Amino acid sequence: MVAYIDGGSRGNPGPAGYGVRSIEIRSDSKLLVRQMLGVYRVKNAALLPLFQEARALVARIGRVHFTYVRRDLNVEADRLANEAMDGSDGH
Repeated sequence: MVAYIDGGSRGNPGPAGYGVRSIEIRSDSKLLVRQMLGVYRVKNAALLPLFQEARALVARIGRVHFTYVRRDLNVEADRLANEAMDGSDGH
């Protein structure tokens, strides 16, 4: 399975879910991809609990591959992220 994701945020944290044991995450956020791969560390103390939660989820899923993609290849994920953020109260 391949999941295209967008790194947009207007308030954190938000609900998440999954249903697969092997997944490729494609994101237009180099920072997010490199943090999840362990290349960069998370410097923002407010984001550290979310990062730790994401790493724990990755460990539970099994095989997870993170891939950076150009923004123009991630248009649908960006649209959906903005739609979700626009429809929420920011919490």
